[in-house]
Amino acid sequence: MRVEIRIPSILKIGGGSFAEVATLLVRLLCKRPLIVTDPFLMKGRLPERLRQQMQDAGLSSGIFHETVADPTTAVVDAGVRVFVEGGHDSLVSLGGR
Repeated sequence: MRVEIRIPSILKIGGGSFAEVATLLVRLLCKRPLIVTDPFLMKGRLPERLRQQMQDAGLSSGIFHETVADPTTAVVDAGVRVFVEGGHDSLVSLGGR
């Protein structure tokens, strides 16, 4: 599958950043973001809290939680497939070190 995705990179880091995500997406005219995270963070329900924040702002979002450190081609392909098939218009990466 060949796909070209162009999205402006905006990094929000530090205290209070989590609470600003939905507002930023609305400002960028995003309507259907995909939250990209890993299985570890899914256990802590943080992605679900973010999804609820987006829903409260009127956005419809999905979650792809199968990513890994140093993602393989198979993981990237799976994420792209979820993005395209879900009709998403933006990505929100949740995690990092």
